Amino acid sequence: MRNFERQADLYSVKLIGNVEPTIMSLEKIARFSGQSRHHPSWHHFSIAQRVEFLWRSWQDPRLIKRHSRRLAVSLTLFFVLVTSLGYALNFAPLKARFEHRVLTNILNERLVKSPDNIEIYRFLADIYHRRENLAKAQWAYENILRLNPDEGLALNNLAWILVTAKDPTHLDYPRALRLAQRAVGIERSPIFLDTLAEAYYVNGFYDQALQTIREALENASEENRGYLAGQLRKFGKGQGLPGR
Repeated sequence: MRNFERQADLYSVKLIGNVEPTIMSLEKIARFSGQSRHHPSWHHFSIAQRVEFLWRSWQDPRLIKRHSRRLAVSLTLFFVLVTSLGYALNFAPLKARFEHRVLTNILNERLVKSPDNIEIYRFLADIYHRRENLAKAQWAYENILRLNPDEGLALNNLAWILVTAKDPTHLDYPRALRLAQRAVGIERSPIFLDTLAEAYYVNGFYDQALQTIREALENASEENRGYLAGQLRKFGKGQGLPGR
């Protein structure tokens, strides 16, 4: 979604023939929305990031070609993933596992040609994490962060593995806390706050865990409130408070 939005920004500049009108429009959106121009979300680049990319692309048109190629690769991977998942949903679990194996093989082969393609690592991280292959999921998240240290979802998901994995070889509570704090610094979503609260809790910071999970609960959707309320009770008991 972010890349399509960026493509739309570039196309508007191409139609107008000048970068300034699009940038002025983006700055107006930031001003009238009341949000920081530096605040991104999981599906939008921040206004500052969009403006900076437009200026750089205007000065160096090669960036436009690179972005178009990246988008083409992303679309190819997306359709491969959707096709494979559609196949998996209509056949037995054994065949579904086989399809996932084929898909991961395809993606890993693409990595040989494009070792720094962050989109491939994102697809692999999602597949490995869903299949609870935590070692490979962690490897994929580490590579995402190598390419983009401020990838909020990768920071959050890696922190969750390091703080909740059943295999103790994956656990690293201090690092999980650092990663979760960085993720929440990028986006204070209930999901990210829940991870941060869990990291506070296992590191023994019970006051911070309670404060953080309460913030998550205040902003949660109805479907997640039951789970987060359970987290609140757990953290309260860790601090010696009665469940509520």
